[in-house]
Amino acid sequence: MASTVVVTAVLSVGSTVRSADAGGFGIPEIGVRRTAMASIIGRPDDPSAIYHNPAGLVLQGGWQLYVSCGLSLLDTEFQLRPWAESDRFLGASAGDDGYYTRVKPSRAFGVIPMLAATAEILPGRLVLGAAIYVGNATGAAFEESAVTRYHLIDGYVVAPQAVVSGAYRINDAISLGASVGVIHLRVHGKRNVFPVFMGNDLSTVIGTRAELELDGSGWAPTWMIGAFGRPHPRVTWGATVT
Repeated sequence: MASTVVVTAVLSVGSTVRSADAGGFGIPEIGVRRTAMASIIGRPDDPSAIYHNPAGLVLQGGWQLYVSCGLSLLDTEFQLRPWAESDRFLGASAGDDGYYTRVKPSRAFGVIPMLAATAEILPGRLVLGAAIYVGNATGAAFEESAVTRYHLIDGYVVAPQAVVSGAYRINDAISLGASVGVIHLRVHGKRNVFPVFMGNDLSTVIGTRAELELDGSGWAPTWMIGAFGRPHPRVTWGATVT
């Protein structure tokens, strides 16, 4: 009877599965000027403006080729609270503070590449551009014996994008720009399955180290509208909608 209840519960959960929705997936450290300014919209005076404010492309003269590659090293750690039956299957006990020992990932980093090109079509007025970049390529891994193994052993998010952009200078006080493109999102996660489900101990059926690997991918359109201007030789402004 117990096995029937478990199977029914698992099937009922499976029947509710649907497509997942997600958003974001951006690392702000694209563009040397923007990163150095620690701003969401930096002074868009290089082709990386395609990423953070396409209207700034009007600052590009002639033909420009831009290549960059960044590396982010993540310094993080996790400290978990015990949950029902966790001590038994983890073979660990919480400390005096009520938490398990802190765990740092064995690997955690991200890469931030970008290739962009711009061309001044109408001198002083119209600039077009195109870029391929990865707004997020970040992953982390934990030891398979760590107390985090029922949450995450290995995972990553990779989201490359390809876009085309254009900008037009109306006058010194205002320029308008826009970009359209496509993003290809890939997500991976691997962990152990905790052998207690809805109060039922399944360890005699699946063991204590059953692995669950989840992989997903999808395509989606991207767009951005931007504005930029220099109403005074000492004053510039910018704004974007995405």
